[in-house]
Amino acid sequence: MEQLKITSLQKKYLFYFIHLGGNMSISNFAELFNCSRINSKKILDRMVKLGVFYRENSKYNLTDVGKTIAEDIYSSIKAVSNALEVTFNLDEADALYYSELLHQTNDTALVEFLNSKFEVFKNLPREKTVFHYKDLEDILGFGEYRLGFAVYKHSPDSEVSSIPLSMANAAFEDYAILHLCENSHISLYTKSLEQHQGGYRKHGNLLELIYVDEFGEHVVSTKDGEIKISLGAFDKWVYFGNGVFSSNSWFKSRVSISMSNHTQKSNYLLILNSSSI
Repeated sequence: MEQLKITSLQKKYLFYFIHLGGNMSISNFAELFNCSRINSKKILDRMVKLGVFYRENSKYNLTDVGKTIAEDIYSSIKAVSNALEVTFNLDEADALYYSELLHQTNDTALVEFLNSKFEVFKNLPREKTVFHYKDLEDILGFGEYRLGFAVYKHSPDSEVSSIPLSMANAAFEDYAILHLCENSHISLYTKSLEQHQGGYRKHGNLLELIYVDEFGEHVVSTKDGEIKISLGAFDKWVYFGNGVFSSNSWFKSRVSISMSNHTQKSNYLLILNSSSI
């Protein structure tokens, strides 16, 4: 394509020729780009000489070379447009406009980056929905994904509108890793716990974690610093749109602080933002 010296304007002609179904006249192009028929004819005549269009009666069609080039341009612009649409919540027309601008800059690194984003976004739901964890594997594909993570107190009081963080939250790093594979699971990472009480600094550790999945109750040791939890423990996932997913589940933790042990039930929350993948 570079050897043929396709200009940005000629790329737009090729893109919209595919986008609008082909077989277009000079008048169609002039109306589309809000210019005179004379200007459109000059551009089309150059593209005929270039070997990407041929004219039959009053209509223009793509040559074999032109079709290859046009389809490549169309795929790239649409991929970036779709990525922009999902990532930044743009409507289709605005996303397409900005995608065209990006391609006109010839910033191949940015275009390739957004193309890679589309590979993630292309399978995302188009509406807010709730789905089973196994569907997450089909939507995202196998791989490792970083999650936001927090632990909230168990509050049976339905009148409480704002639930504070659990003490157990301080025993974990603020992220988790989602592993989608043959045995999909979540990795949580522990750290030393500190608690200030009565002017004293108390140190502690998370001793074990208890959770329930479709196969029953599991007691997991935390001594290695990484806790691997079956993805089935987070069986329901909510898709909020714009590439954001969340899931939560109840866990029991046993924490050792100074000379005493505490067992508590907490709500473990995971957030996946696809735009950060």
